[in-house]
Amino acid sequence: MMSSVTWNQLAEVAPALVTAGNRLFTEHQVVFLATVRKHGGPRIHPVVPVVSRGELYVFVSPNSPKCGDLHRNALYALHTMLGADDEEFSIQGIARVVDDPGHWRIVADDASYPVESGQVLFTLGIETCLWVTWERVGLPDTQPLIRRWPESAWHVVHRSVLERLKLPPLPESVAQPCFSEVNS
Repeated sequence: MMSSVTWNQLAEVAPALVTAGNRLFTEHQVVFLATVRKHGGPRIHPVVPVVSRGELYVFVSPNSPKCGDLHRNALYALHTMLGADDEEFSIQGIARVVDDPGHWRIVADDASYPVESGQVLFTLGIETCLWVTWERVGLPDTQPLIRRWPESAWHVVHRSVLERLKLPPLPESVAQPCFSEVNS
């Protein structure tokens, strides 16, 4: 497993991705948080992320399924609503509870909405990030422009899916991404 980075650390190595994420967070506020259920299946929840102190956070109700999911299995994926021309942004990583009441208060003060006392604060460590825009939208040759961090994330996920499905590896000519990539 990769090591997690904070929102500010991601901004240092992939500023265009963080700029896109911040813009989409601001435009839509509500995003989708995917967690892992007790039996291993996915669960999706609407949340409002908070960027504070250089990190990305979410507040969740202590009795909600998402809180139980994150306590049991800290893996998450966060996906914005689609932007103009189906632009999308997602991150995946490890969520960690923030127990410090002073830290909780600072993040609550930075939230764009009133946070109820008793909400559980999770910081979202980032292991992968994906930003997709589209070129020539609406035309027969519409193409995705995919930017990701780290750049090797496609291969890590792709190979793991093949292994899990017990499929043979793809030939090297096919295993390479078939889209444009921009270094951010």
